[in-house]
Amino acid sequence: MASATLVVTVNGGIAPVSIEVSLFKNGEELQQFEQTTTFTHLFDDLDPGCNYDITIGGNNPAGGNTSLTLSGNGITLTPASDPSPSVKNGIGYRVDFNFNT
Repeated sequence: MASATLVVTVNGGIAPVSIEVSLFKNGEELQQFEQTTTFTHLFDDLDPGCNYDITIGGNNPAGGNTSLTLSGNGITLTPASDPSPSVKNGIGYRVDFNFNT
C-alpha cells in the first residue's frame, strides 16, 4: 500500500480561519477535515493503481504565508498537480496535489 504525508506550515502568525483539507480517490471524496494551525497528516493505506487528489484551502495570517509539502511512498505527482513544496502568499490560497499510486 502507498502512503502520503501532508505537511502544512503556517508562517508569521495564526491563520484567521480553519485550513480545510479533502482527500479524493478517483473523484470521490473519502475524507475531509479542518485544522487551525501548522500540522502533519498521514494518508495511509492508499490503494495501488488509483488517482488521488488532496485539496487544501485557507487564509494566511496578516503578513505571513503558508508552505505545503506532500511526500510519500509509492506516489507520483501528475503534471496537473501543484508542485511540492508550494509556498502560498497573499490573503487566501488553494493547493491541489494530484497523484497516482
